[in-house]
Amino acid sequence: MPEDEARRMNLDDIVLVVDAQMPVRAKRIKYYEDRFFKETFDRQSGDFPYPSTSDQMRGLQGQIHALDQKIGSVQMSSGKKEKPARRSEIDALAAEDAGAEPQSVPAVEAYQDASARVDQFMERAADG
Repeated sequence: MPEDEARRMNLDDIVLVVDAQMPVRAKRIKYYEDRFFKETFDRQSGDFPYPSTSDQMRGLQGQIHALDQKIGSVQMSSGKKEKPARRSEIDALAAEDAGAEPQSVPAVEAYQDASARVDQFMERAADG
């Protein structure tokens, strides 16, 4: 279609171009005049598609109120300083550890002996 023909087209006509397809000439659908959409369009009133500012403010106030309630419930529950409950196995281990003597810090000689034993083990493992 030449440019001048496209310029002279009726405003109710459109050219629909889809990727990798031939262009299609079609009639424009006006939702406010189309028989399928006219009933829906006639039932609408107000600022569409956006809600009115008073509706937006009411929605924001509701969200703020809900968040205030959540924050209040979190603050109420975190006001108590309770120790979290532990499992019975952990309590038993803690009681055993309380009665035992504290372990002494290993000496440098013990560390060197253990290191030498690890080296010997690695040599034997490498020899097979």
